[in-house]
Amino acid sequence: MPSALSSLFSLFMKKTPDKVRQYLWVVVKIIILCATGWFVYHKIVGSSVSLKNVLFLIKKPYSQIIIWLVVLLFFTSLNWFFEILKWKILVQTVKPISFSEAAKQSLYALTVSLATPNRIGEYGAKAFFFKYEKRKEVLLLTFFSGISQMMITVFFGIIGVIIMSQKFMLIINRNHLFWFFLILFLLIIFSFIFRKKQLLFKGLSVKVVFNKVNSFSKAIWIKTIGYSFLRYIIFSCMFYIVLRFYHVPLSFLEAMPIIFTTYLLVSVIPSFFILDVVVRGGVAIFLFGLAGIPETEVAVAVLTMWIFNFVLPAILGGYFMFSYQPLKK
Repeated sequence: MPSALSSLFSLFMKKTPDKVRQYLWVVVKIIILCATGWFVYHKIVGSSVSLKNVLFLIKKPYSQIIIWLVVLLFFTSLNWFFEILKWKILVQTVKPISFSEAAKQSLYALTVSLATPNRIGEYGAKAFFFKYEKRKEVLLLTFFSGISQMMITVFFGIIGVIIMSQKFMLIINRNHLFWFFLILFLLIIFSFIFRKKQLLFKGLSVKVVFNKVNSFSKAIWIKTIGYSFLRYIIFSCMFYIVLRFYHVPLSFLEAMPIIFTTYLLVSVIPSFFILDVVVRGGVAIFLFGLAGIPETEVAVAVLTMWIFNFVLPAILGGYFMFSYQPLKK
């Protein structure tokens, strides 16, 4: 279905006069920006975190608040710096691009995908920067970029779960573990049997995906995993700094297992549009609640992380959106 819709859209745009096409792209961009703005507004308003809660928790001199904001902006910039580097390294297998071009593509894709479930819009957004015949490869690269980040999240998440299960005496249900590994096994078998079958897009199969990933050089593998690791550490440390700013009385070693477990759970739980921040905040509130941390502090910290790492970069991506012209087929 996505393949048919994509082909139909491409044919429509190809047959449309240039002047009309330009106006259509302006309308599409305005619709995306309005949808993203509406999405962000309702996330903040519906987050159950009021300005009064934030001001109550801060209680610091303006000079300290400014320093704190500068530190958070630095961590946000560092986080996206490595994300952009990762995309630049991966996309060079299709077409060499500069760091500034990789930044435009990454931030543009964030703006488009912010209001979509599990940020699935990122796939189509990045693909439209390339010629039609290269877009399937770009979809694969976007998928691999996400998988590399997920691998790091799962690795540290398992460590977090083990530490938390011992510290807080959490009982891991054996039946749940059984069904988890059974489903994982069936997915592997399913992928092998249907490895040559077409996936959501024409010409894409499990075999094609495997061959593309297998063609990556050792240097690309190391850099991609390395940048994913650095992003994870930066994001985790940033979360801890935000928690400390809001007076959460946990040491670094006490907070990290909870942060690792939080990231693991919010990564595997599907987030559907309006419920995104609610789900993430709910998971964090539950896990930090085991350590006796009040709901308000955790909710404000989660919202702060979301604004700095997604909303602010998406605003910059909105600027790039209006300077972007789609490639001609």
